[in-house]
Amino acid sequence: MTAKKGTDSFTTKESFISEEKHISLVDEIFNEFKSIDDKWKIVKGVSTEDIIGKENVVNAKRMDGTSTEILSDGGIIFYDGKIVGVCENKYQKDHRNACERACKYQVYFNFKPSQVFLSCSGEGYTFDTDRWGGGATGTMYDIMKYNGTFIIINPTEQEFKQTLRDWFKQLL
Repeated sequence: MTAKKGTDSFTTKESFISEEKHISLVDEIFNEFKSIDDKWKIVKGVSTEDIIGKENVVNAKRMDGTSTEILSDGGIIFYDGKIVGVCENKYQKDHRNACERACKYQVYFNFKPSQVFLSCSGEGYTFDTDRWGGGATGTMYDIMKYNGTFIIINPTEQEFKQTLRDWFKQLL
């Protein structure tokens, strides 16, 4: 959903439900791996300072002078104290929305595409290219999939869990 410039941020009911399901399933599968090996850790966000060092934070500051944070819906995954992956969720009602924001984690964390797990849901991820084209969501999906991102669209709960398990296994 595209909002007018200057509109306060908001989350639709559908987006909230999609994100909550994503978080719940990520926690479930994360805990499977954590129960086998306690070197796994998950956090909601990390400070920019922790990633690039305090001396390199010039503009990534809040008004009180502290470092901004990079947050992820499903969490930032650590193994043995090192960031190894990120789990993100995107819900789109529309094919035109700015879904490409999901690509930011590769840049922020200097990740390989395979270190990103992205679940996508909503009408914006149903593709009928003969009727309305793929739009921004179709382009993002095809490029991220081609480059090796673990990306799933409108998955069943079982597909979500299996893909996430496969993603965790390949992180090490």
